[in-house]
Order: sequence, then structure tokens, then C-alpha cells
Amino acid sequence: MNQRGFGEDIVSSVSPAQRAAKMQAEDLAYLQSTIINRKNKMAADILTTGKCNIEGYADDGTTELLDTIEFDWDQKVTPSVTWDKAGATIFDDIKNLSETIQENSGMIPTVMVCGKNIEKYILGNDEIMKWLAIPNAQNLSIMNFAPQYTSPQVRYVGRIMGLNLDVYTYTETYTNDEGEATPFIGADDVVLGVPGRGRQLHGAVTLLNEEANGYVTYSGIYVPYYAGNKSTQELALTMYSRCVLAPEFVDDWGVIKTKG
Repeated sequence: MNQRGFGEDIVSSVSPAQRAAKMQAEDLAYLQSTIINRKNKMAADILTTGKCNIEGYADDGTTELLDTIEFDWDQKVTPSVTWDKAGATIFDDIKNLSETIQENSGMIPTVMVCGKNIEKYILGNDEIMKWLAIPNAQNLSIMNFAPQYTSPQVRYVGRIMGLNLDVYTYTETYTNDEGEATPFIGADDVVLGVPGRGRQLHGAVTLLNEEANGYVTYSGIYVPYYAGNKSTQELALTMYSRCVLAPEFVDDWGVIKTKG
């Protein structure tokens, strides 16, 4: 820590302590982002499969533990004609799933989150293109598409007024165990749902506290833990989060596997 950082002048006004504090802040932000990435993966797994894996370590810090949280969810639809075909009944498939969610949950789904290929399927569909080609919009005000990016990896596709649905494309990815970039939402998957119907549950974290000469339990969403070695002057930083995602009701969402 007594060396200059990248880009600092030959005569630096930054002290080693200040440099260390800056690096720790960057590490904290990075660790928090990795936890958020894991939460996104869990959420995507629940939405598309109805279950997710919880991974962690035993008290020895080396033994890996794995548990699966599985919900009794089965609202998955496979169209009779896949959406990559021009003659697919895309609107009817969406309408049927929306009505299923309404019947089972008593609420209207208002958000449709899609993989990267869905916009192309919708705008290439014969039936939808015929409707959009009607000169007078008042004759058939069913849908309106004006695709635009609202943030990185999030694209607003448009609105299906006839079903009260806002349509988005979500192309964010995570790195799987093989080191490959994998989309949270499959390229050919569609998720219809009622927004705001889930919670994050965070359990307490128990960690060794040398000053207290024993274990201390912390309650928080993100719990940082510092472990220092005075003889080597090394400081290790770890961040813990005991998170479980809990849907309000399993009938609040459904999935269309547009290519089977």
C-alpha cells in the first residue's frame, strides 16, 4: 500500500490510508454487485422454472452446501405454432396466458418481459402486421409498438392495449459455472406477470468477532466482514447475504416457451 496507484503523479498527495480506504470502497461495491447479480439469477430461475438453487458453505468455510427451493408452479405454455413462424398466433397465445393468470390469481398481469428474439417474432408476425397496417388507428386500437432502449440491456418494445400489457426486452446476462455469459431470460422466453408481488427475505448472519471473543449475529441485507492479519499486514474483505426470494402467489406469473 506504500506504492502509487495507477494514474497518480510522481509526487502523490494520496496517503496509503486514503488509498486503502478507496480500494475498500471499490471492493464493497463490487461484492454488493455480485450479490445482486446472484439475486437476479435466482429471480430469473423462479420466473422461468418455478424453482431456484441456494448455494453456500458450511461453518468450516469449505464444505459446499446446496438446497433447492421449489414452488408449486406450472403455468408454462408451449404454443402449437412456434413464434418464429410467420403464421403463429402470437396475440392469442399471450391473451390465453393472461386470462389463465387472471382466473387463477384474481389479478391482471400488466408486464411482459421477453428474451432478445421476441421483438423480432412479434414484428414479423403476419397477423400483427395486418392489424398495425390498418390506416385508421381508431378502427383497431389493440397494440402500439415504438421500441426504444430505456437503460442498458432493457428495451421498451411497446404496449398491447387490448391486454393492458407493457412489453419489455431484458437481455442482461450472468456468468455461469463454465465461465460463459448466459441470459437471465432465455432468448425465446416470455414472462407475463403481476408486478410488485414478491419479497426479498434476508436471514441473520453470524460471524466470529475477535473483539467480542466469540460469535456475533448481524441483521442486514449486506453484511461486510473484515479479517486482518497483523503479522503479514493483510486485510481480507468478505460480504455475506442470506437472501431468499419469495413470490406473493405462484399464480401471479406465467411463461411462454415460444419455440417449444
